[in-house]
Amino acid sequence: DLYSAIHMTAKDRIYTMSADENVDKNLGTMQGENATLTVQANNKNVIGNNYEGVQINDDDTFTIVNVAAWTGFDGIAINNNGTLNIKAIDNNSTFSEIIQNDNKLNLYGDKNITFQDKVQGNGTTTIDEDANAIFLNDLEQNNLSIVEGSLKINASNLKIQNDINNAGTIILNGGTLDNNILGLGNIELSENTQIDASVNADTLDLKNKNITLLNSAELNTTNILTQGSNFISSNNDKIDSII
Repeated sequence: DLYSAIHMTAKDRIYTMSADENVDKNLGTMQGENATLTVQANNKNVIGNNYEGVQINDDDTFTIVNVAAWTGFDGIAINNNGTLNIKAIDNNSTFSEIIQNDNKLNLYGDKNITFQDKVQGNGTTTIDEDANAIFLNDLEQNNLSIVEGSLKINASNLKIQNDINNAGTIILNGGTLDNNILGLGNIELSENTQIDASVNADTLDLKNKNITLLNSAELNTTNILTQGSNFISSNNDKIDSII
């Protein structure tokens, strides 16, 4: 079972699921030194049954591939101090409880990876290889990097300590953006988004939207789409410079 795979001490190991996993004890801390564990979930569910989730040490790597849902844990579902890889290659993946990431969280694959609760901690989240990451709650990290994939989130739920590096696509569904966005990716702002930061993009899509530019707003882009937009700003120079 998954518990046994977590507590083995072999350096490199794979756990393959052929049915839903019903957890019947606290998963505990991943064992082994500089160990890697890959969970090949095959579109099955890991059901926590209100037990505590897994903890990953700073020298270990825990990889989850094609899980349907990682759900039902008490509090924190995954407590990562090492490297946590989540790959949604053949099916969408959903994580229902808090992910604590204090080191590296890497998201891969072209299916949706949805976080229903917070992703929090002092680590770095990287969205890579066309991953589609959807955050329905807060994303609280020191660093956020979108390499090729897409991020969908309410702007007010982005709580990133440093600037955001974007070479993919960011879709902000309203709220107030107060993180500077660097890079040459694409950004789409949904209805009623407020900007209080420096935003850099290759293409900035503001079509048919109500956009409020606050005091620190600065838009830098090579291709801005503004047809039908309504800009609200106390500084007319801001509006003149982008339309």
